Amino acid sequence: MNFNQVIGSPGTFETGMDITILEAKLTNFFFANTIENNIQKRAILLSSVSEEIHKVLFSLCVPSTPNEVEYDTLMKCLNKYFKSIKSYIAARYTKQRQDESVCQWGAHVKNLASKCGFSSELTTVIRDIFVVGMCSGPIQVHLLEEDASKIGVTYSTLIEIAIAKEAAINEKRG
Repeated sequence: MNFNQVIGSPGTFETGMDITILEAKLTNFFFANTIENNIQKRAILLSSVSEEIHKVLFSLCVPSTPNEVEYDTLMKCLNKYFKSIKSYIAARYTKQRQDESVCQWGAHVKNLASKCGFSSELTTVIRDIFVVGMCSGPIQVHLLEEDASKIGVTYSTLIEIAIAKEAAINEKRG
């Protein structure tokens, strides 16, 4: 890698941030800069985390230090520490906030459901949480009128219907 021509930056990972985003940023950074060497990957990872995350890594790596542990092992440690499987039941009872638009609510549901390990039933769960967790009102009523047993009634079709209904309501309000 030519250090004079570095493309991009993975940024700094801090407590409270999504480990999946760090992984994606590092993967893209490594690809853009043709970095395949695991020692370099480890060095970049360790320079991309906050002091607090360094402390976490030191405690997870004992009796070794993070500089002695392979890149893949460090990432597994971080994933195990930061990626907690969310409760299936709690996810199913998530409700739309009053200030969330249909698009924001849809993205929130997809993000939440993707972290819950629903696996094979993921698309059905996303669709159902989207409808059932939506704020009570004309949009939800309209979606509940759809026959979910029909093949074409998917999350994608329901969010399109909801966005159109929301736009019509907002236009009517002026």
